[in-house]
Amino acid sequence: MVDILPYLSLTTYLVITVCLLRYSPYFSNVMSSDCRPLAYYFVAVSSLFVAFLYGFRDIDSVHGGIDTKAYQDIFLSLDVSDASTFFNQRVEKGYVLIMWIVKSLGLNFSHFMMVFYLLLCLFFYKISLFLTRNWTLIFSVLMLSVIFLESFNISRMSLATLVFFYAFISLTLGKKIKAFAYIFFAISLQITFLWGGFVVLYYVLINKISRQYRLFIHIGFFLLSFLAVQVFKDALSFIGYSHYLNIQDADIKPSYLNYIFVMMLLLINGLFLKDKIDNAISKSIMTVLPSMMFIIPFYSALPIAYRFNYIYFPMIAFIIPDIYIASRKIKIALPIKIGMALIPIVYVLLKVNSYYTKDIEYLLNWKVTF
Repeated sequence: MVDILPYLSLTTYLVITVCLLRYSPYFSNVMSSDCRPLAYYFVAVSSLFVAFLYGFRDIDSVHGGIDTKAYQDIFLSLDVSDASTFFNQRVEKGYVLIMWIVKSLGLNFSHFMMVFYLLLCLFFYKISLFLTRNWTLIFSVLMLSVIFLESFNISRMSLATLVFFYAFISLTLGKKIKAFAYIFFAISLQITFLWGGFVVLYYVLINKISRQYRLFIHIGFFLLSFLAVQVFKDALSFIGYSHYLNIQDADIKPSYLNYIFVMMLLLINGLFLKDKIDNAISKSIMTVLPSMMFIIPFYSALPIAYRFNYIYFPMIAFIIPDIYIASRKIKIALPIKIGMALIPIVYVLLKVNSYYTKDIEYLLNWKVTF
């Protein structure tokens, strides 16, 4: 038995990032045609290598992550000849259905995890086709790569995040049936994305209201969110998550960095950028970002509500290149221009640093054995 992964987490992260960079259309277009076949070969081989590590890493009480161990237990408890083992599972049925399909093919949990990783790659590739192409795309991919790493433990949340964002892109492009199908898929993976349904309703509503009244709508929704905190608590109890209501841990302290950053983005957009963003999807993102503020009352009362933030992370990553381009178009003092372009980049670097200093335990404590 050989432990080959005592410090491979960072290496894995870099491999994933390089793979995703290659998936993006910007790097595809600047690469010479002679190099592209070799690049595609590298991406295919390295992606399969990471998928292998992802699927065949040790999963037990120490390694692989607490959630992943629970998912393994669910997979093992499924009996494809007994439908009751499907319907009796506590987790969302879309996730269990993927497990059921994989197990019905005679495959094991490691194969399921490999398939799951490749699904993540697929939805990232779909999203990457719409990214605006400039050098700041690197930071977009860097932030999205963190979602991949999160999936080593919270796999349902990570896949649902990418699926929902692709649904939002489809909705922006007018493909409503496709969008709602993917929204349903995201909710079937992680019920947190019921908030995503609210985001969609907010997007539809706000686009039907003239701009001079939108501020009143924002204030109204923000005040209503305080009143909805108790409803949120009751909903947690109803779906079997009442244990989150009783967590008393001094170490669990809300962090408002995400909300402060979004408020800065909205302020910059309102004061300077306005109609300077060309990407229609990024325009739609700017329209719905205020809805992230409505999470604050829930998050302040129950830190578990941080999960709602995941809905917005790929949106923030997506708009980085468009903010950079828009900031170059406006005629203001150079220091202000540079500040506007740097704010999203600094945010990404802070998020990555926070991830590696606080949230990486389940990645450092894993291994592959032969």
